[in-house]
Amino acid sequence: MPVYKTGAVAAEPRRRLGANLLIAAALSPFNDAAAPAANAASVKPVTPPWAESGAVLVCEKCYRVRIPEETPEIAERIGEFQLREWLKVRCREAGFGKRVRVIGTTCQDICSIGRVTVTILPLGARGELETFALDPLGDREAIFQRIVDRLKSP
Repeated sequence: MPVYKTGAVAAEPRRRLGANLLIAAALSPFNDAAAPAANAASVKPVTPPWAESGAVLVCEKCYRVRIPEETPEIAERIGEFQLREWLKVRCREAGFGKRVRVIGTTCQDICSIGRVTVTILPLGARGELETFALDPLGDREAIFQRIVDRLKSP
């Protein structure tokens, strides 16, 4: 099996190289001694469309791992419901478009049994961040309204 400069190993030589080859190509300059100078020049700041409003961080570990393991009865009630996807659709329908970004995260270190951690991260002059541990079905409308209130245009 081929080994690239990054240490990434391709599982099968030509059929499944796509992602490994891209990762190897993207990371290979970091293995060269002369790379830091070249990389510093290529690092350019960008402004995402949601920089003026903010982002919503939804812990995916809560409902994919913790709830099914700790509270199977709640996992059964939730079923296939995905809070992040639901919030993305609701934000789009509310007219936020790309001005609010709903992002799935790993653990946010705010763990509450049977609940999902959601952080509203307002940017600009919209105030401080807020973090909630909530019932993904029962509290979904309330958290959506809180997002609208916190991240709408001033």
